[in-house]
Amino acid sequence: MNSFDDQLAKRRARFESSSSSNNTAHLSPGFVSRGDSFLRDRANQTRYWQQLCSQLPHKFDDVAFELGIEQQRSVEPETNFDTYLLNLRKLREAIVATRNTDLVEQVFGLSIKIGVRTGHHQTYVPAIGYMLACNRFQQEHTVYLILHLIHVTQNYSEALNLYFKHLAPYPKYHYVLHVIQSWLSNDWARWFKLLDSVQSIPEVHQLMNVGTKKMLQTMVSTMSKAYFTYPIADLCLPSRVKVEATGWKVDDTGFAIIRERVKR
Repeated sequence: MNSFDDQLAKRRARFESSSSSNNTAHLSPGFVSRGDSFLRDRANQTRYWQQLCSQLPHKFDDVAFELGIEQQRSVEPETNFDTYLLNLRKLREAIVATRNTDLVEQVFGLSIKIGVRTGHHQTYVPAIGYMLACNRFQQEHTVYLILHLIHVTQNYSEALNLYFKHLAPYPKYHYVLHVIQSWLSNDWARWFKLLDSVQSIPEVHQLMNVGTKKMLQTMVSTMSKAYFTYPIADLCLPSRVKVEATGWKVDDTGFAIIRERVKR
């Protein structure tokens, strides 16, 4: 056996040893793409999925309920969230490699939801892309991708294409077009109202909130050209944004001082 074959044999033995140890209560498989074969078995995918469900951090219990995920916690939830996202990625990769359709909607659905809520686009963008490619997506997944394209990557043509292809026929998603229009026209007042209107949808609010800083800058730039002072009560700021975020001072009469008057 040459040195190359020897290295392959050692690598194979290492992965077999790793997979054997994964038959214990706590599973810790590797990536299929890196040679670990444990998750190529669909039964092992199911076992690992059940473990990940039991380790889901408590703050995402509402997501589990929404997706119909059963949580039988026999262990403490995962405290290292980066590790949890990495483990979900291992399972997604295995599902794609083995074309296992049984777990697609729950595994990818969970990945998308928590990826969006935590701002981890490395998780939710490819997961949504896969769901779109295999036609297993839900309209809300398209909403998330459109808002990402608008507020993060500024890929406006793709966002509009996705809207008219997947969302335009559904009145409940027409607000997405309003978000696109207000963003493209720098209509900060309308955009802020839309931001407030989606507070009850955590994923949508999170993705829109990415654009708050840019819209605040637009508002400050626009109003600085027209006003010296402005009533705070009439400012169309989002409910969670304080007037101090604009950099303006506030006087005792309830006015924001936008520009200091030049004394002659």
